[in-house]
Amino acid sequence: YAVDVNFMSFVAWHKMAFCLEGRLPMELSKDAPTQVGLYVGEDIVANAPAGKTAKSTLRLRLRQLASGDQVVIKLNGKYVRAYYNRAIAHRKLERYKAAINDFSSIIQLKPKDALAYQNRGHIFLRMNTAEKAIPDFERAVKLAPKNFNVHHSLGEGYFRAGNVDSARDVWLKSCKHASKEQTRNWQTRLTKAGHFSGPVDGVCDGRIIEAFSSCAANKCQF
Repeated sequence: YAVDVNFMSFVAWHKMAFCLEGRLPMELSKDAPTQVGLYVGEDIVANAPAGKTAKSTLRLRLRQLASGDQVVIKLNGKYVRAYYNRAIAHRKLERYKAAINDFSSIIQLKPKDALAYQNRGHIFLRMNTAEKAIPDFERAVKLAPKNFNVHHSLGEGYFRAGNVDSARDVWLKSCKHASKEQTRNWQTRLTKAGHFSGPVDGVCDGRIIEAFSSCAANKCQF
């Protein structure tokens, strides 16, 4: 497995090797004993040689992360970053109710945090409750009216609720907030997900709207 060590993210020992800061990959031998100590509120990524996530290893470390952040929250109940990190860990572990609770705590501490509303809305979508997701996405759009991503989330909420016309209308209007770089990024991700076949040219138009529709219909995550 290759463990990607993000900047100041964690301290790792392997056969007396000490790794700290930078993006330093650490090659681990199969079945070799390895000790990894995580700083509270940080994360790592473990990938198998073929590029597929080593799920059991990643889940174990996410549990450590969630546990560590719980200590921080107990000591400092207003540490928003700890709530974010724990909520993301819960989401990856499919503990959706726990993730919703943490994002709700963030919203109580920072009621104008559009990202918290957007993230909570996406968890409601994963729980197949689009009717609960839409108000969160609408609030996120009001807080960040020029953010292309939150507009896209609102469109997905409408689509999953069966309001296809409203979804397409939101997605089309969101194009005016999308830079070419953002649009190219969406086109690239949608292409990899198998929902976009046009050129990656950074043009936000009907082609990408069709791709959004196809992706939402298949509940794809990319």
